[in-house]
Amino acid sequence: MQDSGIQSFFDAQAAKHPEKLYLHLNQPYYGVGDTIWFRAYLTDAVTHRPDTLSNFIYVDLYDRAKRLVTSRKIKRDSMGFANCLPLADTLFSGEYTLRAYTGWMLNFDASGFFQKNIVIGQNISKVRHSVTYTDKRMVVRFLDRYERPLSKKEASFDLYDKNGKHLGSGTQRLSSTGAVLVPLPGDSASRGAYADIRISIREDSVFRRTVFIEPPRASFDIQFLPEGGELVGSDMPQIVAFRAVRPDGSPAEVQGYLLNGGNDTVARFRSEHDGMGRFLLTPRESESYRAVAFLDTLSVSVSLPAVRDNACALQVVQGNRDIRYRILGKVPASGLLVGHTRGVCCLLHPVDARQNTGTIRTDSLPEGILHLLLTDSTGCPRTERLVYIRKPGSTPRFTVRADKPAYGVREKVRADISLKRGAQPLSGRFSVSITDADAVKPDSLSDHIYTYLLLTSDLKGYVHNPGYYFLDDSPARQHSLDLVMLTHGWRRFRTDSLFRTAPFRPKFFFEHGQFFSGRVNNMFGKGVGEATLTAFASRGDGLGDRAFTATTDSAGHFLFEGLDFQDTTVFLIPFYNKKGKIPYEIHFEDTYYRPGLTPLAPYQSETIREKRLEEVRRASPPPTGLDSLTTYQIDEVVV
Repeated sequence: MQDSGIQSFFDAQAAKHPEKLYLHLNQPYYGVGDTIWFRAYLTDAVTHRPDTLSNFIYVDLYDRAKRLVTSRKIKRDSMGFANCLPLADTLFSGEYTLRAYTGWMLNFDASGFFQKNIVIGQNISKVRHSVTYTDKRMVVRFLDRYERPLSKKEASFDLYDKNGKHLGSGTQRLSSTGAVLVPLPGDSASRGAYADIRISIREDSVFRRTVFIEPPRASFDIQFLPEGGELVGSDMPQIVAFRAVRPDGSPAEVQGYLLNGGNDTVARFRSEHDGMGRFLLTPRESESYRAVAFLDTLSVSVSLPAVRDNACALQVVQGNRDIRYRILGKVPASGLLVGHTRGVCCLLHPVDARQNTGTIRTDSLPEGILHLLLTDSTGCPRTERLVYIRKPGSTPRFTVRADKPAYGVREKVRADISLKRGAQPLSGRFSVSITDADAVKPDSLSDHIYTYLLLTSDLKGYVHNPGYYFLDDSPARQHSLDLVMLTHGWRRFRTDSLFRTAPFRPKFFFEHGQFFSGRVNNMFGKGVGEATLTAFASRGDGLGDRAFTATTDSAGHFLFEGLDFQDTTVFLIPFYNKKGKIPYEIHFEDTYYRPGLTPLAPYQSETIREKRLEEVRRASPPPTGLDSLTTYQIDEVVV
């Protein structure tokens, strides 16, 4: 009965057909006026197969103030989702967030959308800036391209919090060093606050720049997470993991010690990788523990979770082909050890209260995150543990062999690309980006499709440099990856009870084809029934126009469907009611709403970002015209 109930729970999760979406970009950063070329990979979130029902994806680009810059709705074609996102040459230099999702994904948590922060810089910048801080002000200095201060220019600014709420404004003249002084808001408001600064270069020329206030560096947060979720009073040592982050979410390398209720030191700890680490503790019943952590000259004191008498904790040790587990504390009666990978149940093992240890073979388990849960007789998890199942040699490797060692300008290049897993060649559909190695520097530690599908898309929170964990199969890499498992949780669906499946009532549906809908009203705002609408599609591609007809229902609602166009199409819609008269107004409905942006990855500090933008400026040459003629930007002149 337990087995069938739990299997039904996981079958219900798969029946929701959750999706994952990944965008392969042609380069890691861009200049204004460039085009972001990409290939999108849409898969089933459970099986990772590309047989999904959605035929459209949405791609949005936001600036750091969470303002939508541009967006595209893209239709699947014979090659999948391959398209582009042009960048206007009027964009500001800075860091932007690229987000992609399907209409069906709107039924689930927006943290499951694809997100990536990208830097967009200017190849030729007329004005540059630097940021420093005093106790109460942010000092922004502006220089021209020759590093000369923009002194005595009229400047104004508006200050906003992270949600876009206006906090204040001011007007002043730039100092002799080109500085404008922006007052800092309180500590809580400083997190994510920004200033829109405008400088009057001439009467007819205004320079604008958005500058973000760096959060106070004089603080950090640290979490202590016992293996299995609870501290269990027993005579057995227990692993306690920790994760320290700065206010912007980036890792903080800390060290410290653990005190008991009598202020005796019982353990010491130090970050091992990206602010994460672990130490051993033998918890005692009725004892309390407090950690003191240090980051440079800063320190924080954090209480550990209370020791619980009736708790239990699942401990695991991973071998090459098996997982050995131990249950600390009170084993639940009629307990069941359940394991699933991405929602596919792969382990159902009854647990005897007299036998609290066991072994799980991993030969037949798929690669990815194995979510282990120990449930009681009601199906409620009492303790859980994430384990990454790794198959040595399973990471695909590719080689590129060119037909010549060097090439001339615009000479045709032929290259053979081989992709293998071990010695086995891989087949499938792939995308390749080719860039200038001197201009574009790849980052081997950043995310890619392998890290996204198998790791980050199934975890709560931000994972710093996910590519690091897949560089090789060394024990040190495996140890660091287990720290990620100990300090991040599962996020794809809730597991409050494996015997009860919450009803799933989707608000949004799979987009198989294109359509648009709306309502026709008369001058009194009442729906006009039996109104005939004809939509003329202006193709502009030499294939002629097409016409589509729809009739409103009794409430004035209409629907145009069966619109199969690959690119942007303009519709002209004259409409009449059944008496041949023109109704008063027509309203078009949004196909899907666009949820607000919640950035998942931290943005770079203003100082680091400006250094990266300088790399973009140096690496990206000015635009070139036909026949390799270089276009130079010259100073403006007034006649």
